[in-house]
Amino acid sequence: MSTFAPRTLACPCGARVSADIADGLHISLRPDLRQQILDGTFHVFSCAACGGRMQVDKLLAYSDFPRRHWFTVVPERDLAYRASWARFCDQRFRDTMIERAAPLVRAWAPEMKRRLIFGLASLREKLMLFDEGLD
Repeated sequence: MSTFAPRTLACPCGARVSADIADGLHISLRPDLRQQILDGTFHVFSCAACGGRMQVDKLLAYSDFPRRHWFTVVPERDLAYRASWARFCDQRFRDTMIERAAPLVRAWAPEMKRRLIFGLASLREKLMLFDEGLD
């Protein structure tokens, strides 16, 4: 199940924008969200006051079980901390796909393509490459 939480964003103009922000995406149940990522419109919000656009770049879990994708997307600005994020991802994968998973999901774990991805633009690029049969 994809999970969203209401948040208030601050536009550079000073206005506040209410938005539902994803914490986790289960793409097999919400292919429309995958398409938004490919279109570059995912987590993009407009300010009613100035017309400016904001894109939220935050920690995000992304899974697509039919395609066997298990990704952790972190803000692009955190690239310098990739070793710490890699350890975080390894632990999350063990927790969710092995230790606390139903037997069926646990059986899929060895088949999952695991990726640590920095930013939504990189996620978009990975999805496009996978769609073309490249890894």
